Parts: sequence; C-alpha cells; structure tokens
Amino acid sequence: MRNKKTSRASLSQRGFSLLETVVALGLSSLILLGSIATFTNTVAGVRTAADANVSALATFKTHAVISTVLFSLERNRLPISPLITPGARLTLPNGEKHPLAGLTGTSAPRIDSDIISVIEISPIYRARIRSFTRSGTRFTADACGMYETPGKDDFKSVVVLAVDGAFQATAEISRTLSGCIHFEGTVIAGLISTAHVVVGTPLELAAVTREHSLFVDRSGEFRLASHVGTRITENQPLTRGLRSIRMSAINNAAQLPIYSVVVRPSYGGERKRFFIPGLARRSLLGEVLQ
Repeated sequence: MRNKKTSRASLSQRGFSLLETVVALGLSSLILLGSIATFTNTVAGVRTAADANVSALATFKTHAVISTVLFSLERNRLPISPLITPGARLTLPNGEKHPLAGLTGTSAPRIDSDIISVIEISPIYRARIRSFTRSGTRFTADACGMYETPGKDDFKSVVVLAVDGAFQATAEISRTLSGCIHFEGTVIAGLISTAHVVVGTPLELAAVTREHSLFVDRSGEFRLASHVGTRITENQPLTRGLRSIRMSAINNAAQLPIYSVVVRPSYGGERKRFFIPGLARRSLLGEVLQ
C-alpha cells in the first residue's frame, strides 16, 4: 500500500515538473519573442534614424553645391542665366534635346525633379572679334584683347556673342604673331542655341570653362553631369537620399537674380533656401557694346 502511495506521489511530482517545464518554456518563448520584437524595433529605429541623417546631410550638400554653382556665375554679367528644365520634359528652349536626354535606367533624371544647367565663362578669356567667316557650321575668327591665351585644358568651347544672339562652338585657340588669337572650329547645338542658328555680326567670343547640369536620378542620387553642347563628358554622383529638387527664379524690381531652391529628401520634410547672386545681368547689346 505504501509503495502505491509512493508511486502516486512520484507520478504527481513528475507531472508537476513537466507542467513547470512547459510553463517555463512558454515564458521563455514569450520572452524570446518579446526580445526579438524589441530588437527588430530597435534596428528599425536605428535604420530610420540613419536614413534621416543621410537625408539631412544630402539636403545640406545639395544646397551647398547649388549655391557654389550659382555664385560661380558672378564672374561676368553676361545674360546667360542658369537653365531650369523639368525632368519630365527634357527639351531645351531652343528646341534641342537636353544633354541628359540620352541617360537611361537609374541614372536618368527623375521626372518629378528639376535639372539645373549652367555655363561658366571666364572673364580673362574674352576677346573682341576683328574678322570672321562662317560657312554652315564652320566658323573661323581672329580676335584681340584676350588677357591670356587659354591652354587646351582651360576651356571646353567658346560662346560667340552678337547684338541679337549667341552661339557655341568648339575648336582650339592659338596665339597669332600680332598678339591676338585665331579660332577655327564648329558651331554646336547645346544650352545656348542650335547648331544652325543665325545671328548678326559676331562681336566677341568668350571661353567656356565649365558646363554642367545638376539633377536627381531615379535612384535618389544627386548627380553632376559635365557636358559640351549635348555631349556628356562626365556623370558622377555627389550624394544620395533625395527625392527631388525644385528651383525657380523670382523677379524683383532691382533686376537682381533671386532663386528659390526647394530640396525634398527621402526622409523628413523639404527644405527651402533663397540664393541672391550679387551681380545684375546685362543685355547682350549692353555687354558687347560696352
């Protein structure tokens, strides 16, 4: 009889131990699930914070680059302002395709973002045209008054200025025995005009030192693409974490160029800044006849 009671007690203890084990395993599972959820939320929070930091830095960098590009145009008062092109319409005002129109895949511009294109002209590489000939897209000229002759790597093309317009051409510049320069090259299509534009008597030519476009590609990278006319020579990423940039010119009574730039990052709110380059633009008439 005693043995039966002992056996029952032993079974009862085993059953209780089994129950304890099951409960302990259940609690352990709940704790593990809770820990996994906490870890997952923590990782997600850290990732979100990291993405927000990347976007904030990208916004700062983008405004800084755009500011540098806009203020680089202060080196002259030529009426060649930044060109703002919607990513959904890659056509220039002169009817030519934008230099970025040939990009495809993730490197192509976002359709809901603007493209900012600039041509920078050096004030020391300008000369007054003394004689010229043009036949179709071929153009030759002799010009004087250039402060110094640019080397092969100092310029990409030239802008030829007339009272009623301008066009762009590529070639080499050489110094003549009289101390002036000789230019012989080809008129090209690009931000300035078409290759077949007709203007009045060319009066000046000025060397283009830099020509590039700033844009956000379809992967969210902010890029700088260098080009000569419509030919891209470089396309490099500057930062990531953006959705779009929007830029617009604001007219004012003083005729100073004021630009509003809105940068929308991948995370967080958009940021707007205003840029006021210090020099007012002159008309081509006022510039070439000064």
